[in-house]
Amino acid sequence: QIVAEAVMMRLGEQIGRQRAHDLVYAACQRSIEEETTLYSILATSPEITAVLADEELQQLLEPTNHVGLAPFFVDQITAISATKDRSLTLNNLYSASGDF
Repeated sequence: QIVAEAVMMRLGEQIGRQRAHDLVYAACQRSIEEETTLYSILATSPEITAVLADEELQQLLEPTNHVGLAPFFVDQITAISATKDRSLTLNNLYSASGDF
């Protein structure tokens, strides 16, 4: 449940980190036990819906919102591979591009 951390962090701002951790952990456990989505558990929890609107909950649970620099790394590795120039490294590309 990779996206659970985003939900926990957001909830923690309102209800405290430990309470948020406990709620999200229990929701993850239930979703596994009941073979259902984490969203379906969280969206029916009054303690969670009191803090997070449905739209925000869906956004927090969207995996594509949590890829970080992965696309950048893929592009850079692809560029290195395409040149067949073994003197290139990710560090060289980062320095040259100024993107990192």
